Amino acid sequence: MWKAVLLVFAAVLAVGSGTLVGGLVEADFDEGARRALDFAVAEHNKRENEMTGEVLTVVGVKRQIVSGVKYEITVTMGKTNCRNGSPNQSCIVRQDQNYRCTFTVLVVPWLHTIKVMSYTCDGNNEGNLV
Repeated sequence: MWKAVLLVFAAVLAVGSGTLVGGLVEADFDEGARRALDFAVAEHNKRENEMTGEVLTVVGVKRQIVSGVKYEITVTMGKTNCRNGSPNQSCIVRQDQNYRCTFTVLVVPWLHTIKVMSYTCDGNNEGNLV
């Protein structure tokens, strides 16, 4: 009986606080999120056929503790004048070609792995990289 009461009480607290234990929660753009974003943007740019993209602003960050840390990072990006695969260029962002992307990245620090699970961007830029 007491177990059922405790279970109901815990559920009420979780729902009442507005967060789901183990779910995605709003997070700061800290060092871990920055590394995840840098990796995701590099992977995104490898998949683009033409010009590379550069992050202009971080719109939001969510984090979930799983078997590692899963980040969901939304950013505003801008197309640059640099072609994909052309190293060591000084790139200028084109002000008329901004778009928004959401990257889902899994970081497993103890295995030294990072993986872009998926991303979506305004328009037709999207990928599932698992």
